[in-house]
Parts: sequence; structure tokens; C-alpha cells
Amino acid sequence: MALGVDKDAEGQPVRLEFKNEADVKTIGFEALPVGKMGLYQDARRTTWPVKHLVRQVNCRRSDFRCYNIFFEAPAPHGLPSYRQELRVSVAV
Repeated sequence: MALGVDKDAEGQPVRLEFKNEADVKTIGFEALPVGKMGLYQDARRTTWPVKHLVRQVNCRRSDFRCYNIFFEAPAPHGLPSYRQELRVSVAV
């Protein structure tokens, strides 16, 4: 099943076309809504910068347990990996 893709000036796909449409339909493939993908403005989506309400909570230290969480993400092509430590407090 060969595939043809038309791209815009920025290299983003704008149209997806298969050489043999019948083969694609037999497996139940539905056309991807390429025009509706990506960033677009919508009332249901947030805008940048995202604003969150932050409030101070006064409590005793014994109400929480602290955990250290480590994240490590390998980088491609021999670049240094990303490592981050996060300290999390959880109410008990």
C-alpha cells in the first residue's frame, strides 16, 4: 500500500492519499481529519499562559508523607540524558 502525502511550505501534511483506495477501505481505514489537527483556537481549550489558582494550605507536618521521585529520559544520538528529582508531599 503506497502512500502519497502533500505538504505545505512548512512541511506539514495537508493531504493524505493512498495509491489503492480499495485496499484501504477493506481494512476499515477512515480518512484522518488533517485540517482539524494541530493548534487551533477553541472555547474548550486553554490559552497561554495557563493560569492556575494557587492557595496556601496551613497544616501540621505530621499530616504529610514526603517522597522523592526520580525521572530520567534518555536522549537520542548520544546527547546527555535528562534527569530530574521531584519531592512530593502526600496527605495521609
